[in-house]
Amino acid sequence: MKNLQAAAELLRQGPYTCILCRQGRFLTSEKRGITPLLCWLEEDRLRESCVADKIIGKAAALLLILGGAEAVHGEVMTRTAYALLREKG
Repeated sequence: MKNLQAAAELLRQGPYTCILCRQGRFLTSEKRGITPLLCWLEEDRLRESCVADKIIGKAAALLLILGGAEAVHGEVMTRTAYALLREKG
């Protein structure tokens, strides 16, 4: 969870919309919506990663689950997204 906390702090401090931490390396994005998650899913970077995002809705939650993210932080998260993420662990 240390990586998730670091990603969340970087999200708060920088101009980023989304931060991914995998194997001790950080990827950042300033793109809006689910675009960063789609790119990282396509590149198979979500697996076993920690992701901090400004806003997590249902679509983002489903992409994170599909991609195999192990920990997620959302500055804002819909109830549906929260329920999906909790259900999938």
